[in-house]
Amino acid sequence: MDRGECSAAEHKFECLRRISRFKIDDAGRYLLVNTVETYVDLDDEAREEYARLLSREPSQEVRIMEMTWGEQIEARGEARGEAREIEKGRLEGMRAVVLGLLGRRLGPLAADTRERIQEITDGDELSGLADRLLDARSVADLGL
Repeated sequence: MDRGECSAAEHKFECLRRISRFKIDDAGRYLLVNTVETYVDLDDEAREEYARLLSREPSQEVRIMEMTWGEQIEARGEARGEAREIEKGRLEGMRAVVLGLLGRRLGPLAADTRERIQEITDGDELSGLADRLLDARSVADLGL
């Protein structure tokens, strides 16, 4: 793209805006963005102008492409962390339901039985335990 009359900051912004609209995979997009980052060198004044362009323009795509690989990895890690927290909460809820149902079905549970249930970290195992408790007449019937 010929820079023509536009400033280096405007040129970089326009290049990234166009790249964001290409129908290419992430690897191809990365290579193009990397090329722009390598060859469109901005001095301090141009960096300030570029930052103003980013803040004025409603171009989320360009802002996303501006993220460094480290920031992208961090963002993915945060998403994975949120997923882990959701799974952790789901397991805690399942344990609470199993413990509550067991208490109603079999009466007060021994501390070691409660402990074993608290140590279960597999959702399928907790689900199986919940199924078995429907027919259980004792803690021994549950295989704990």
